[in-house]
Amino acid sequence: MARIGKIARLPLALREELNRRLQAGQLGPDILPWINSHPEAVQVLSARFGGKPINAQNLSDWRQGGYQDWLRKQDRTHRIKELAAFAADLAKANDSSIAAGAAAIAAGKI
Repeated sequence: MARIGKIARLPLALREELNRRLQAGQLGPDILPWINSHPEAVQVLSARFGGKPINAQNLSDWRQGGYQDWLRKQDRTHRIKELAAFAADLAKANDSSIAAGAAAIAAGKI
């Protein structure tokens, strides 16, 4: 689902940094001054939202929506990397290619 709020309109790198801060446990009172003073955020907020800053409700909405999407994506990425490493290990153990290792994993899931 495409998100349309203030935070969703920020550049990807800025959203990534915000998500990492949330993941590290940083709280709104620390995040809001940082993000609202960031030059890229100021530019987006001025152009699209009449200069209105990101507020606590915007951050709460993001925490429940976009941030949760990001966490799920991080988890999927981590699991795929683990599976790829496992396929490589299987291939090594059998003096075979990574494709053969991946095929063995796929066959095991069927």
